[in-house]
Amino acid sequence: MQTNHAYASPNTHENRALIVAHDPRIQATSRHTLQHARWHVDTCHNFGQFQALPRQHGWPLVVVADDDQGLPEQILHSFQADIVSERTYVAVLAHAPSLAQATRLLQLHAFDYWLPPLEPTQLLTLATQVGRLTSFRPTLPTSTVAAPTTAEHALIGQSAAMIGLLKQLVRLAPARNLRLFLTGETGTGKEVIARKIHELSGCTGPFLAVNCAATVESLLESELFGHEKGAFTGALQLKQGLWELAENGTLFLDEITEAAPSVQAKLLRALQENVIRRVGSNREIKVNARVIAASNRILETAVAEKTFREDLFYRLGQVLRIPPLRERLDDIPLLAQHFCQRAVPHCIIAPEAMNLLCSWPWPGNVRELESVMLKLANLSGSVILPEHVLEQIQPSRVLPPWMSLPFLSALSSISDEQYPSVHTLRNWYVATLTFQGYSQAEIARRLALDPRTVAHAWQEAQEQFPCDELLRPAPTE
Repeated sequence: MQTNHAYASPNTHENRALIVAHDPRIQATSRHTLQHARWHVDTCHNFGQFQALPRQHGWPLVVVADDDQGLPEQILHSFQADIVSERTYVAVLAHAPSLAQATRLLQLHAFDYWLPPLEPTQLLTLATQVGRLTSFRPTLPTSTVAAPTTAEHALIGQSAAMIGLLKQLVRLAPARNLRLFLTGETGTGKEVIARKIHELSGCTGPFLAVNCAATVESLLESELFGHEKGAFTGALQLKQGLWELAENGTLFLDEITEAAPSVQAKLLRALQENVIRRVGSNREIKVNARVIAASNRILETAVAEKTFREDLFYRLGQVLRIPPLRERLDDIPLLAQHFCQRAVPHCIIAPEAMNLLCSWPWPGNVRELESVMLKLANLSGSVILPEHVLEQIQPSRVLPPWMSLPFLSALSSISDEQYPSVHTLRNWYVATLTFQGYSQAEIARRLALDPRTVAHAWQEAQEQFPCDELLRPAPTE
């Protein structure tokens, strides 16, 4: 355990930080970074050392590195009173990031959840933010801590994109008066996200969903608002609408941009006044349900095309973008295994088959992956092999095996203007196959190039990628 008194300022309460990490490198990096930002830094290795630390000053900033022994949970429980009263802000550096862990820690009021490695700029940004927060709100009253929910929906992943989305969900879900709009491509799991928000919100009512695109206009109005007996032909009895039935719960309006203009107008009034009127009735009914809307279209585009009301757009609240599967490639193995095990518990995916799954662009996103894995698990027996995968997806669209997961991740994270040229990709291909032991003649046959062109590409590649780990040959025994 180390205590460093350098850079201590007169206002010690606002400039003290605690680093709890078993790894001495994390301690050293954090201490060096924060001390140069004029913070007083205390460090310890584990929960036992933390308990032995004197606490007369308190720590507005606490950084905890996960140790696989539940250290973040222990620290968060210890600081609950200070966290809720906003006197302490705890950030967790994950060891093996997962959405399940992120959910637990954020529900315990972790201020942030970081993916490794720890970046000094990340720590400095947090320190600046905490400094401002403690100076603005030094003495706020303690409030009640909400108990974490235990139900889990199938929200699978460990990618930075999904961790970032989950952090938003945990912070927005408790604000039940805040309406949310989920935007994302078809098959990204918007209803799964909506159900997760409902779960995290602690609502006591039910979660009810309606697809506005799959219901005709006359039936959609009745489905949402209900109808009186005799309101129209076939209305043989009074029917409560989903908005009424979702009392104290969540109403999910999927594909809301496809609703007819007349329905949009009634939705606007319901959102504005929190009242509805059943079809065939003049009586207004007060409703209390959180509304989450979703669409695979971009709202601004729908408004510009005059297919969606602009005033309704402003009533839909905070917009959350659900990333497509091609932006969360690290999640494909987890999702594939999850869907496979759910269909056939003892089914195994061969590594070569998993590589093929990871190289597929998945235009249908998670829904397409789920459908493919369901078929593979039931048709392949106990082991899913590459030939089984190729039977379910188009071989012509499978990327070549030299395009590894890190390379695909890099491509998915850059803008269209930054994509490498064909010339650069050719050199990358030549260098990769060379390191894999292919001769220049074999590479020339693969690319249908002259061997002299391949030799020239290899020379260019050596200059172009001198330190690229993807092209570095594997060490020999």
